[in-house]
Amino acid sequence: MRHAILVEGHGNNAEVLQETIRILDDAEIDFWIHWDKRFKKPILTSYKSKLHFIKPIKNNWGADTQIITEKKLLKAVSKKKI
Repeated sequence: MRHAILVEGHGNNAEVLQETIRILDDAEIDFWIHWDKRFKKPILTSYKSKLHFIKPIKNNWGADTQIITEKKLLKAVSKKKI
């Protein structure tokens, strides 16, 4: 069974996300990532999992843009053919 992990991230440090990917790295797990447009997209690595970045927007945490980002992530996953 395939799994999708959706991530909304921001900042200049993605160490926690990279460690999460390392721990959960599996051919049956894909990561769908939105990284806030105001920050540089992190360089992440995975051996088995696929990492998908969606088009970033400026995300104001706790505002309507956060819901818009969640909807974009869900839509991206639902369009993916497995």
